[in-house]
Parts: sequence; structure tokens; C-alpha cells
Amino acid sequence: MKHCNNCGSPVTVRFAQVFGTNNDVVYACPNCAPYEQLTSGAAGHQPA
Repeated sequence: MKHCNNCGSPVTVRFAQVFGTNNDVVYACPNCAPYEQLTSGAAGHQPA
């Protein structure tokens, strides 16, 4: 299982594939970001 690099919460492999980077790295998840941010690409971009 993968983990969110922002809050450490577990995420599914499928979530990482869909919302994460090309290497399935996740920088935001439903536990630490609103749905609108996730669908705008927040999970695939490292926070500033």
C-alpha cells in the first residue's frame, strides 16, 4: 500500500495511479486535501 507524502495516510495503489505522479507518488489525499484540490492535480504536485 502507498502512503500520502503530505500526511502519511495510507492510499490505495489505484489512487496513486490515478491521482499521483507518473511514478505513483502521492502528495495529497482525501484525508488532507479537499476533493476539488485532488481533481485539480494536488495529489501529483509537491507542495511549495
